[in-house]
Amino acid sequence: MTSLNARMTLSEEERQAFLNSVKGFEGECQFDQMVATQLNDRWLVLNDLLLKLGKSSFQIDSLLVSGTTMNIVDVKNFEGDYFIDENGVWRHVGSKREMKDPLLQLNRCESSLRQLLYQHRLKFTVKSHLLFINPEFTLYQVPVHHPIVLPTQVNRFFEKMKTITPERNPKNIAAAQLLSSLHTVDSPYERSPQYSYDGLKKGILCGCCSSFMLQINRSYMKCNNCRSLEKIDSAILRSVEEFQLLFPSMQIKTNAILDWCGGNVGSDKVIRRILCENYQMVGYGKNSYYIKKDK
Repeated sequence: MTSLNARMTLSEEERQAFLNSVKGFEGECQFDQMVATQLNDRWLVLNDLLLKLGKSSFQIDSLLVSGTTMNIVDVKNFEGDYFIDENGVWRHVGSKREMKDPLLQLNRCESSLRQLLYQHRLKFTVKSHLLFINPEFTLYQVPVHHPIVLPTQVNRFFEKMKTITPERNPKNIAAAQLLSSLHTVDSPYERSPQYSYDGLKKGILCGCCSSFMLQINRSYMKCNNCRSLEKIDSAILRSVEEFQLLFPSMQIKTNAILDWCGGNVGSDKVIRRILCENYQMVGYGKNSYYIKKDK
């Protein structure tokens, strides 16, 4: 989606969904970093699980396991002022517009995990936490019994977790391995906008800001937007990986990559050299193409 956002014009709905995804991902990364630095490595941590119960799927941002307890943590990176009205409806303070209740999704996730564990005859206590990580978020009129962790409570959340002596044992290790094996890969192509090769803008994107504003300076590429520097070889390899991601059925050929890079990286000899050094060539002459090298 980052690539498509730079190379085509998304609809307003698609663009907003993309920005929300970026924001959510940033919040999850921030939480993962806090887990890595604040919790003992005896905790079992599973991230981004996509599990199936019957014909429906449910997703878990982070699952912290110790002993016979599984803690589901749903991380939200919302910002702004919100409140829960007398009917339990979540609303924005300024516009009073209704928003989707994140607790409904969390409760469904908790129930689905319990049922999944029951199906596999695993006995665990399941607890849920709706954690808001953005310091610019405020939620008013929160019922005390709700499993909500506000930004001002995040540090206390981790301090409380630290009071638990983390325990790894054969039972919870086996359960964690089972959940990992049940994880399904959700194809990004099912949610991405319709696009075609001819409909996308060609050129190398900046690895930092996804801008096309690059200029070649000897063996480096410089971004005129964020001023970052990157070696040409590295930038071209990123573009090859992007090409593969967007068009997995297309063969990696010298002329194809030269065209994908916008033709501004010198001759096809430069592309051929980089592909030969990092990929395995199949065939000869005009029909040759490249695949990833065997490890």
